[in-house]
Amino acid sequence: MRNFKGGFFAILALLVVAAIGMIIYLMSFSAIFPDAGKLPGNLREQQKPWQLEHLLVGPNKVITMPRKPKPIIDKPIKLSCPVMREDKNRGTANIRIDLLGETHGDWSCEYQTDKEKHKISASFNGNIDVKKTYVINQDEDKSKLFLIAKGGYAHDTINLQTNEKTTEKGVIYLLGWLNPDYSAFGTLTVTTDRSWSAVYQWKSGNLD
Repeated sequence: MRNFKGGFFAILALLVVAAIGMIIYLMSFSAIFPDAGKLPGNLREQQKPWQLEHLLVGPNKVITMPRKPKPIIDKPIKLSCPVMREDKNRGTANIRIDLLGETHGDWSCEYQTDKEKHKISASFNGNIDVKKTYVINQDEDKSKLFLIAKGGYAHDTINLQTNEKTTEKGVIYLLGWLNPDYSAFGTLTVTTDRSWSAVYQWKSGNLD
């Protein structure tokens, strides 16, 4: 009986530790991304955007265009988007939405740490989606227009001590929301094999 009680309390202690660990993780994410609740979808979608690939429209398919209260696409839209990760500048993403609802873009970034020099370049293509609704704190906002795109990226790393260069290549996903005033915000997520992902945050105003 004593062993049973000991085992019970040991399991209970492990559950408490796991719960505390999850709380700390979520608090850390909120600290890194203070606007996480305002980013596209939920945390799972941001970390695993490939789960939304069914929203990508195939070639020669007609894209449904938005109606009010969503922003109307009556001319091409160009956005210049500063990109951040862990409060550090990570270059600029340029996003374009054409009159047919197709979304195109590219992202470039260069930065240096004490031991390494990094260069990231990426391009992506996708579309708007009028059916997906923005939700925050269980409240729906149907005035925002969803963007999704997929492409490829290359991340070059140079060791400053040995001058050795390595290149990581993988898939990049853009998720975002276009506001009625044609500003936008969202995430860029990179992965090589879907066993991991790195999420970058972007936000912009309209250039035109």
